[in-house]
Parts: sequence; C-alpha cells; structure tokens
Amino acid sequence: MVKFGLMLVGYKGLKLLESLSVTPEFVVSYDNKEKNTYEEIQKFCDSNGIKFYNRKDDVDKTVEKIFLVGWQFLISGDLEKYIVLHDSYLPERRGFCPTVSALIEGADYIGASAFRPIEGHGPDYGTVFGRCKKAITHPIKIKKAFDFIADMYVSLIEKILVEGETPIHVDFSESSFSVWKNEEDFRIDWSDSAENIHRKICASGYPYDGAISWYDGKKIRIKESSVCTPLNIIDSHKNAGKFWKIEKGIPTVICGSGLIDIITDDVDFKLLRKKFL
Repeated sequence: MVKFGLMLVGYKGLKLLESLSVTPEFVVSYDNKEKNTYEEIQKFCDSNGIKFYNRKDDVDKTVEKIFLVGWQFLISGDLEKYIVLHDSYLPERRGFCPTVSALIEGADYIGASAFRPIEGHGPDYGTVFGRCKKAITHPIKIKKAFDFIADMYVSLIEKILVEGETPIHVDFSESSFSVWKNEEDFRIDWSDSAENIHRKICASGYPYDGAISWYDGKKIRIKESSVCTPLNIIDSHKNAGKFWKIEKGIPTVICGSGLIDIITDDVDFKLLRKKFL
C-alpha cells in the first residue's frame, strides 16, 4: 500500500479522517475556528496511533503522497507528492467556500475534485485525477452537505491509492469562481424570499456560527429556521423583518415574500412589535 499523509482541517477533514478505510502515516492540522474540530482531529489520531502534528511543527514528510483538505496556507517543497481535495466539480467554483455558495444559490448538486496544483494559474488549478458530483435537494444543512463531500473525498483518495494517478481532461477555460465570504455575507436580507433566507440559514449552521441579524440593538445568531405557509401580507417588502406572531418563543417573521419561523439561542422573544434589521 502507498504510504501517504494528510494535511487537513475543519469538519470536512475530520469526517474524511474518520471514514477512511486506510491509515495515514501522519496528520497535520491547525485550528481553523470550526468549533472544536481541531481537538477532535487530534483526539482521533491519538486514539488510533496516528502521528499528529500542528502545522508549525517540523514534520517528516517522507511519504509518497500527501492529500490536503481545507488547507489555507502555502505549501512548499516537492509539489509532485501533493494532491488537493477541493469541494467543487472542477473547473466549476474555483476559489473559496464553494459548497456554502452552492447551498445559498440553490444549486442542484455539489461536487469534489482531486488535483495536483500548478502554480501561476490562480486558485484550484492543476492536473485533475478525479471528480464527483452528488445531487442534492433543498433545504439541506451545511453539515449534511459536508458529510457528502467527505464521502466523495474518501472515494477519490482510496481510488488514487489503489489505481494510481490517471489524469482526466478538464477544460479550465470553462472555469467559474467562488468569492470569499465574511460575516457580513451571512447577514440576512429580510426583503428576500422566505425560501432564499432559509437556504442561507441552512448554509451557515454547524460547523459555522449561524446567519446573523440585528434585533433590539444587538447582533444575534440564527441557527435554525423553517418556511411557513404563506399569507397574503399587504406590502410585504415594506414590512420585511417585522414579527407576524410569536408562539412558544419562536417568532414568525415577514419576508419580502413569504413567512419564516426562526430559532436562535441568543434571545428570548416576547415582544411582538419588534423587527429584525
């Protein structure tokens, strides 16, 4: 069996590590602030006799292949042994947070690709050895989508380890690009439709911190939601963000079109005549 190492972070990296049927020589990771996934990766390695390193450690990388998942730092040395796992069906969605973007946009599939990077051509460009698609239906939470991605990563890695590296043709002239996101990108625009808002909330839940909005002068995190049976709200766009009702502490919020129930750990909602900003 080919000796290999893993450089991985985050929930996708953790799920891949837990699902592989073969054992790496080592794992390198760092804390990317996705909840406690760094500690869970380290714990898994300790429990299974796998050498674990922080990215700042001096790592003995004398293996034939090193697979990278979610790695956000430059790699140096012999690029011939590195294979990057990217969560899109290349050449689509090169760049940042492609799965999150796919969920927010309502795409009908997510993807994964394995490639050896080639410098000087922008992000996620190189010799592709495999790619997969997974059809999805909405709404779907980001955690479930990442589970699918991790399964595709496992399939790609294990195929490469068994069959070797066979390049496939990918036309990078057809590339699309996914742009980085910050906290403001996860702020809810209540003038949007209830369905679109619900997708954004689903895409920003665990292992992330949730979508954000402002209520009573405070920033809050919205982690769960459900689209309600619509009512014929007059001038719904002008009233977007207002509460329609509160039942058992759960507010039903008027959207640009439709209604949505939201759940947050931050606020005990009691006053009806309030609105989200």
